[in-house]
Amino acid sequence: MGQAVLRFIEVLLGVVTLGLITRYLGQSGFGQYTTINAILQLFIVIIDFGLYLTLLREISANPVERTEYITNNIFTMRLMSSAALLLLAIVSISFTPYPAEIKWGVLSLSFAYLSVSLTATLTALFQKYLQMVKVAALNAGTKVLMLGMVSVVIWLHGGLQSILVGSSIVAAIAFGILWYLVRRLPGNLHLRIHIDLPYWREIISKAWPIAATTALNLIYFKADTIVLSMFRGPEEVGLYGAGYRVLEIMVSFPHMFMGLVLPVLTAAWIARDGSRVDRIWQRAFLFFTLMTFPLMTGALILGVPVMKLIAGSEFAESGNVLKVLVLATAAIFFGTLGNYIVLVLEQQRKLIKFFLLNAALSLAGYLIFIPKYSYWGAAWITVGSECFIVLAAWIVIRPHLKLTVPWGATAKIALASVFMAVFAYFAQSALPLIPLLIVCATLYGALLLAFRAVSFSELKSMIRP
Repeated sequence: MGQAVLRFIEVLLGVVTLGLITRYLGQSGFGQYTTINAILQLFIVIIDFGLYLTLLREISANPVERTEYITNNIFTMRLMSSAALLLLAIVSISFTPYPAEIKWGVLSLSFAYLSVSLTATLTALFQKYLQMVKVAALNAGTKVLMLGMVSVVIWLHGGLQSILVGSSIVAAIAFGILWYLVRRLPGNLHLRIHIDLPYWREIISKAWPIAATTALNLIYFKADTIVLSMFRGPEEVGLYGAGYRVLEIMVSFPHMFMGLVLPVLTAAWIARDGSRVDRIWQRAFLFFTLMTFPLMTGALILGVPVMKLIAGSEFAESGNVLKVLVLATAAIFFGTLGNYIVLVLEQQRKLIKFFLLNAALSLAGYLIFIPKYSYWGAAWITVGSECFIVLAAWIVIRPHLKLTVPWGATAKIALASVFMAVFAYFAQSALPLIPLLIVCATLYGALLLAFRAVSFSELKSMIRP
């Protein structure tokens, strides 16, 4: 429960910070901000090379005595690859026709991505020891620093570059704190540079399927923004980026949640306890259903007023984009669930062909439809690509594991979400937005209990590791 509260605070602070940035930079400036982040994210996925998930699985499947050895080797791999590829990003962008503001922005923000990359890797340790509440607290604290930094920059009229430099400083502080917390974990871990080339080759052989799927995943997850920036002005990129940023804030949750579940799933699978794996899967599936269904129906009715509240009236059109992107958000939740089960089954290689096909089709779709339909083409291609990944994960899982979909509870959750949306449609003219959202959330919870879609005990079991 503590993690849920901290995660809610983190999301709330992230949304408030987003609102300050959009209002300060406007459509054009926020379009540049979005483009800079998209460019760096293309490189950061290569940097990951599947090392985070590989580390999490390695320390979950090996004796505790090997944890420090495994961590130091993989951390060193991440550090060296991060430094090299972020330098490549800085050099590469200098040869493009992007304006100087974006080129300098990539340099300024690259240090933030370096710190975030290293922080993400070490998070696996806290997931192993079920101490993610510390990471959640750190993330919430980091969001407080970000909000303060952005507020100061706006007050001083520092501009886009100051926001980017400040982001790098905040990310470096967060990494320093996490480094300190790692030493307080069980086992008295000591992080240091460790190069064992034979073990590196072993890790690479395990990680490359994850790296390949992750890299191909980013082609369709971020190429839309880059292609949009190539064919359309920064104002349109800004409108799309505002809605997309809300998506990004939300989709960080399923990875955090499944990171907690992964050690338990791995242990059940290693013990060949298929029934336990199925029970864990059903709880995760229902939990994601409880979260995504009201998001989809609620965004359909309240997307525009929500984006006006978050980003300002200048970004009202982003609310219509959000109505489409929330479908991709829901697909990402269930795609993440499927991909983590594929990881437990060690069947990542079978996903590569699906990710390759999806990346090719998505990139072709972006190049065909974005020049003509702008962010609408980008949004709908994104929805299609994320749904394809859900289907692909299911195809890979089925021959190896029989999973039970709780259709009855899912139908009741869907019905509660629809009733909530109908209420929101008729009540939106009578209630201010924030009270309306509170009433809708309360109504949704009451409907879930009335329909017996889920009980308090079941909900508690879903959110416990």
